[in-house]
Amino acid sequence: RKATSLTHTLSYTFGGTKGTIATGVGDSYQWTVPDLAAKISGSISGSCVITCHTYSGGTLIGSKAVSIVLFIPAASEPTVSAGAVQMGTSVLISTNRKSTAYTHEITYTIGSKTDVISSAVGSTIAWTPHKDLAAYTGNKKSATCTITCKTYNGSAEVGTRSVSIILNVPPATVLTLDKSSVAVGQTLRIST
Repeated sequence: RKATSLTHTLSYTFGGTKGTIATGVGDSYQWTVPDLAAKISGSISGSCVITCHTYSGGTLIGSKAVSIVLFIPAASEPTVSAGAVQMGTSVLISTNRKSTAYTHEITYTIGSKTDVISSAVGSTIAWTPHKDLAAYTGNKKSATCTITCKTYNGSAEVGTRSVSIILNVPPATVLTLDKSSVAVGQTLRIST
């Protein structure tokens, strides 16, 4: 600043919105950029104009502006509530959402099978891996399943991140009988 008696009001314009950063600023100010991703839905960056209004006492004596490119936060990182889960049991998938403007498409891949869990996830979703996925384990008791989170800001794809979990095949089929004893030649119902 040109003199110690001068103060400044800092403001910004970004994606059609305006806001005040700080008032009464002397030589410098450290600004933590707020979550502005929603202001540029459909894009991953935008130009932000920062304006410095200089005051002598209460009198505005001039303004200067600079531009900076603001990038929206990186793609969200998915996490799961368990490192291993039995097919047929629910698991919670969290996106660790880095912006409230973000939506996520969550998919899974196990063996040769890839499918969408949901295409409009905000922060979390409960997923129950179907027992039929046992057909994609290569005849093993368990297999690695990759959960993929594709992050969007409006229509713009921000990025993709993945996490792996182990899906365990349900235990062997349990047999039940409708009677504890039966005479030879009588009917017995065997249920699996």
